[in-house]
Amino acid sequence: MSRQPLFSIIPYLQSAGPGKKLLSLLFFVLGAGLIFTLIGTLIGQALYGIPVKFLTNPGVASENPDDYSFMKVVQGFSSVGLFIIPPFLLAFFTGKNVAAQLRIHRSPGFFLLIFSMILMIVQIPLINASAQWNDQMVLPGILKEVSDWMRIKENEAKVMTEGFLQMPDIRSLFIALILIAVIPAIGEELIFRATIQPLFIKWTGRPHLAIWLTAFLFSFIHFQFFGFIPRFFIGAFLGYLMHWSGNAWTSIAAHFANNATQVTGYYLFQHNIVETSTDEFGAGSSLVLQLSISLALTSLGLYYFYLKTRESREAAQNNSVAGFPQ
Repeated sequence: MSRQPLFSIIPYLQSAGPGKKLLSLLFFVLGAGLIFTLIGTLIGQALYGIPVKFLTNPGVASENPDDYSFMKVVQGFSSVGLFIIPPFLLAFFTGKNVAAQLRIHRSPGFFLLIFSMILMIVQIPLINASAQWNDQMVLPGILKEVSDWMRIKENEAKVMTEGFLQMPDIRSLFIALILIAVIPAIGEELIFRATIQPLFIKWTGRPHLAIWLTAFLFSFIHFQFFGFIPRFFIGAFLGYLMHWSGNAWTSIAAHFANNATQVTGYYLFQHNIVETSTDEFGAGSSLVLQLSISLALTSLGLYYFYLKTRESREAAQNNSVAGFPQ
């Protein structure tokens, strides 16, 4: 018998279908996102004041470092409210084991965690090449207004990201890793791969379709359309890691590895410790060689991961038939 929730605020969720659960998740996202953004704004205001001009025109770089400090506080709280809190709320109100429902109730093993991270890192040349191609995308003239709006949003995101990545010391590197690697890796994987993707699988009955639909949604909500394609493929890759392993820690580890590598590489490049930034891998005179090696290692690695996790998938199916949480 499934555990009953302590507070039956939304009792219908215990027997609701995927559609109702997705709508409820959206409600939790909006509610928790608003509350935590407000909390972050109040704390940021108390610490740094509100950068009104910067907020009204985020496409213009701010010369005041406190503006970015304010935004970091808001971003941190907002991300927790938008991505981490909602999946836990939904899992809690369904009356099931929360950790099991979010696929974080067991460890996938040290090897799979490290292998997931390495497999993500070897894709960097492929990711950068697709990002470069995507950035050069030109829409038809009839969609000029749409293209202009997309470019404005892209530039605003770029300015904000560059501000967040100003790291004059180790402390600022640590903060950047928390904001850009740790929180997004945990939050986005819990809400997309551990919550939305399984609901899409139940809804469609087609795991591959669900994985790619989730990847599309994952890329779309970033509103960086000139980086849509690489993020779309990253989302699908993370989706297969989660689906094959049945464990969210594999996709969380891979997501963290990608973001942490980019942040750390940018820090090393800023301080002239390395001569090449990580976003330059997959470009230049050795493009073909880098892409060939990256594609080969990624393909072989994914196939090995699939074979390595076959036993856990079979065990999960047996548990599902027996009535145990997966």
